[in-house]
Amino acid sequence: MMRGIIIDDEKLSIVANKNVLEATGNIEIVRVYDDSVQALGEIADIQPDVCFLDIKMPGANGFQVAKQIKAIFQQVDIVFITAYQEFALDAFEAHVFDYMLKPLHPDRVAQFANRWERHQLRVQGIHTEPVRDAESLQLDPQICVLGGLKLRTPQGDNLFIKWRTAKTEELFSYFLIHPNSPISRDKILDALWPEQIGLEGNAILHTTIYRLKKALKDTIFEDAITYSDASYLFRMNLQSCDLYLLEKELRQLLPADERSAQRLNLVLDLFKGSVFEERMYEWSFGVREVVLQMFTRASHELANYYARNYDIANVERCYLRVLRYSAFDEETSELLLKSYAQRGERAAFLRHYKIFKTMLDRTYGLEPKQSIQALYEQVKSI
Repeated sequence: MMRGIIIDDEKLSIVANKNVLEATGNIEIVRVYDDSVQALGEIADIQPDVCFLDIKMPGANGFQVAKQIKAIFQQVDIVFITAYQEFALDAFEAHVFDYMLKPLHPDRVAQFANRWERHQLRVQGIHTEPVRDAESLQLDPQICVLGGLKLRTPQGDNLFIKWRTAKTEELFSYFLIHPNSPISRDKILDALWPEQIGLEGNAILHTTIYRLKKALKDTIFEDAITYSDASYLFRMNLQSCDLYLLEKELRQLLPADERSAQRLNLVLDLFKGSVFEERMYEWSFGVREVVLQMFTRASHELANYYARNYDIANVERCYLRVLRYSAFDEETSELLLKSYAQRGERAAFLRHYKIFKTMLDRTYGLEPKQSIQALYEQVKSI
């Protein structure tokens, strides 16, 4: 039986969440809190298996509280329960176990509970499932934002949309990153037209929405946009988009082991480059950085698995895949150089060091960090 606590500033939400969680039959909510300070003071004594935590709360937000909880009781798994889809990528970055949207649905809770139980068995070294055939599970999203915006029809054909203006395409891209939750008109204006205020801004947004709906006519997005209470809602199936498919798969497959490594390799191939790639939307910079870090961390985790199994060729492939999209990543370059050095691949080491050093110098006027230079001096002298 999983023992959990709930932290949420809304008492009605606490009651609703507790009822759905306990209805699974294998979750016991041992304490509930509408005050995170009180929860922090008692969690060491309670030692729950899982903390079900809201994100938007007065005072410290859920991310801050999660960090404090982990500092007190490292073994607890954090599960965010929130009304806001927009925090999903941030939650992954914070290493939480799961992320569920309000109102909780029994099927979604059952999915979480089953995955948590499988995780516990894996931690204990007990394997109860056959290894999944990685090749049999298709990864063919209709909406691709990694490496640039590309769309496909349900039949798999390329879908070309004629955007009336650049802002029409940008608004569509903005909706793809903020799906399934209402977005206020003011928030959209602040992101896409920060220089426009008042009635003029509203008119520009209204016109661009009209153009967007017209462009999306006769596509799977035809009825995706609705408006209510000065907010827009863009509905989409998250698993039809490479970004959210990547996030979901990594959450399920990590940490890498003999059961997940093959599938993880396929999943990491979903990453084709930065979010929207050449479209340097200012509002997308934060998402671009989070997704790149997520991809890099997962690649390093897979490399660590291969290293534990002395599969050095795949270790180096993992690092090279990161450097293909993040050429100035010093940590990854250093790990790759160390691998070359350990294998005695002097030529490969010197070649990569020269390329990396030249790029840093020409682009930023910098030298590699001291530990890389020291490694170079060691290898050079051999």
